[in-house]
Amino acid sequence: MRITNYETNKPLSAVGLDLTPQEAEELAVYLRSLVAKPEVRTLFLSELDGNEVAREVSIHLILPTAHNER
Repeated sequence: MRITNYETNKPLSAVGLDLTPQEAEELAVYLRSLVAKPEVRTLFLSELDGNEVAREVSIHLILPTAHNER
């Protein structure tokens, strides 16, 4: 797992997510869908404020290769 601050392009060692039960379920559904269709590769969980993105989490699926297989 790698967590990156996209504004600074620097890694973060820890992050906290405070989710409502509905947001947690939405994230779980998205993650199950991503695993079921790995060709999608990236998903975004966004909160909008009008037409602006107020907060966003992007999740990118790292597919196993000979170099990163666990």
